[in-house]
This record gives sequence, C-alpha cells and structure tokens, in this order.
Amino acid sequence: DHHIRQHRWGFGRDWALLLESTPTQQPSSGSTSSQDLTAMAKIGTADSMRLSDPRAVGTACLEISEIVTSAGLSENVSAHACIIFYRYINLPDAIGLNANFKLRDIQLASLFIANKSQKVKKWNRLEAVLEHAYRVFYPGSLFNPNSEEAKNWERRVIKAEKTILSALNYDVFWTGVDWVINAVTGTKAMAEPLAENAMALALSGHVLAAGPVLWLKHGPKYAFAAIAGFLSLDIEPLIPALALEPFTLSDVAEKIYHSCQVLAKVKKSFASQSAKHELFSDSKASLMAQNIARIQSICGAHKDKHPGQIIDDSKFVSSPAYRE
Repeated sequence: DHHIRQHRWGFGRDWALLLESTPTQQPSSGSTSSQDLTAMAKIGTADSMRLSDPRAVGTACLEISEIVTSAGLSENVSAHACIIFYRYINLPDAIGLNANFKLRDIQLASLFIANKSQKVKKWNRLEAVLEHAYRVFYPGSLFNPNSEEAKNWERRVIKAEKTILSALNYDVFWTGVDWVINAVTGTKAMAEPLAENAMALALSGHVLAAGPVLWLKHGPKYAFAAIAGFLSLDIEPLIPALALEPFTLSDVAEKIYHSCQVLAKVKKSFASQSAKHELFSDSKASLMAQNIARIQSICGAHKDKHPGQIIDDSKFVSSPAYRE
C-alpha cells in the first residue's frame, strides 16, 4: 500500500523529490565525518529533549497555526499539519529519526506536506512557506530567499519531508472535518453557522496544541464538542449526534483548558496574537474554568440518563490510533 501512496503523492507534485527519495546507491557507513556526527548529536540531544516537552510541542503547533494564517490557508491545513507532526514525533524511534533535524525543520516539513495535500487553494511553494514561517519565528526581520541561510533551511526541510514521508509510509492524508459539520447539522443538533464557528475555533492553534491524545486518539469531533461547551452552546445533542463518550469529552475539555493555560506563559510576539479569539484571552481563563464544570455536569447527567450505554464510534476514524 505504501508504494501506491508514494506514487499518488508524487503525481502532479515533486517528481524530482520522489526520484531522489529512492537512490540507487547508498553512501557507505564511513562516509560521515566526525564533525558531521558531532553536529548531528548536538541537534539530536537538544531537540529530542524539546520533543518530550509539552510546552515546546504546544508552541510548535501554535506556530504552525500562525504560519497558516499568515499564508492565507484554511484552518484545515493547520490541523492536518499538526496531525502529521504529532504522528511523526510519537513514532517509537522518534529520537533516532530526529537526529538530523531541528524541531522547526520537522514542523515546517509537516506543514509543507499538509499544504500540498489540500485541494482548496493552490498550494504554496517551499520558499513561500519559509517566508511566512520567518515572519512568525522572527517578527520584524526581513527574509532573504536568496541567502545561504535560506538555501540551507530549504535543504533541511526537504530532507525532513523525505524522512517523514518514508517513516509514515506516505500515509499522510486526512479526512478533514466536514463530516463533523454534516453530522451535527444533519441531525439538527446544531445550526450550521454555529457549528462552523465552533469548528474554526476547534482548529485554532490553542486547541491544536492540546496534544497527541486529543488529535490522534479522540479526533476532531471531541475538540469540536468541547469548544462548543466553552462557547456556552448546548452540547447535550452533540453526544448522540457524534457518538461521544461523555467522560472522554469532559477529559478533552480539561486538556484544552490546560493547553490554553500553558500557552498563556509562552512568548506573545506571534504575528496574529492580537487577533486571537477572546475565548483564549487571559481575561477569559476564569470563564473557561467555569465552563469545564458545566461540561462535566452535562456529561455526568447524560451518563446518568443512559446507564450502561455502549458508544460505538467505529465509523468516526479521524487518524491512525495513538499509542499511549
């Protein structure tokens, strides 16, 4: 299957990259200089530590969201990129795979892949992605695409892209979130304008940063329902409409709240921080805490009304299973 996915990925995209990913001659094991090995060790040690730091990973997802906003792409691209990012860094041999890359190389490669997978808008070339990333990483600085620094950056991201595609066996496509909107509007559990607004917030950086358990195990339907709860919308009809497990929904709400608390302490120099939704502002922290209690109360009441109910959500598969 991965060979089919590989050729589908190459069709109409980067044929040169695809051909280079299957070289006929591998370099000998002794071709790496001691200087290169030292550099790899330095990158691997520092960034493998960051990969185990929830704040660093959460910040990376927030930055991905900011870059996508800067590039004028859909929130779906942000979510898709973060899912690829989470899947890759949670592979069993993630530390070994990341020995050659900085954390930002991995997040940009994940974003570049998601950007090329979406069909809504013409995807951005790598130079454009790096330019938008530079604005987010280094606000106020000018990006020179012709500089040696930019060329080296391009090479690292392309190399990281090859590694991610190979490590995930080219299984980097995502079903998106339209099915969630269709499920809640089709069952009249929520009006379409409200559902679209809640989903846009569910795919924002603060929620994407809530961790791999949410995005790889539970999926977007739980993020959507939790955000609806934070917006003080009626979430009880969403439970049967999306086949939600009430206690899981309660736990997801806590994860999102914790993510917002952690990111509140992160640097506030991102390009569109001033435009973020008021739900994630520091002044609304107490309201979010109150709404967690409300969400828990609704979930508990639903559980009491339907004792012993078995939730079958097998038809709602958002991404490959997350292994805790």
